[in-house]
Amino acid sequence: MIHGVAVVPTTPLLVDSHAGARHPDIDRLAVAASEALDGLDGADVVVLLACGDALSVSGRPSTDLSGYGMDLDPHPLTTPSPDVVQALLGGVLGAASDGGGDLRVMARLVPPGTTAVGVSVPSDVTVADARAVARLLADLAADRSVAVVGAGDLGAGPGRKPPRPTAAEASTAFDEAVVAALDGRPADLLAIDLDLAARAHSRGAGALRVVGALAADLDLVTAVRASGAPLGVGYVVAAST
Repeated sequence: MIHGVAVVPTTPLLVDSHAGARHPDIDRLAVAASEALDGLDGADVVVLLACGDALSVSGRPSTDLSGYGMDLDPHPLTTPSPDVVQALLGGVLGAASDGGGDLRVMARLVPPGTTAVGVSVPSDVTVADARAVARLLADLAADRSVAVVGAGDLGAGPGRKPPRPTAAEASTAFDEAVVAALDGRPADLLAIDLDLAARAHSRGAGALRVVGALAADLDLVTAVRASGAPLGVGYVVAAST
């Protein structure tokens, strides 16, 4: 059974150590993300979908954010049983170590002790590969409760002082399309415009396409909890209803 789906940004700004010293709109996103992830409590396994160089599975996603200059207390996750990782390996998914920076941030956002497995998804994932990953997730959920968390990382050009100011138009169009899809029509994300996503410099497009494939296969519905671009990068938080 798919226990639930959440979409949260993979920015280190959402990590609790930044609380009290961050932009109020980032605080709003952090609260929404925490609530969306709390809604997945009770799942046997939480699958984290975040941007990576290649389609791969990490059975031990790291929570070490020293690469972001953050020296944090340990945040241990529970390692899933070997059969969980084995069920995801093969076909389009290969094996990886910790999955990279975006996956590390996402692993830090879920509660400590969560039984989590990471899946890296490149931002240019094809429809066929996204559907294949979605089928693996559905098969994994055939005899256990599985929650899925996708990366809510949008364009890098909207808002004030964006890191990619030349991507403002593409980012606005991409962000609006993704937010509209997540607010009731997540299956539309399967047809996400990857050319527009690339022009918007979105890191979450691939993970969002997998969420769309899963929604299309299982008739899932999501609702947006928060969105915006407070620091020039678009973010969205959503959860299944």
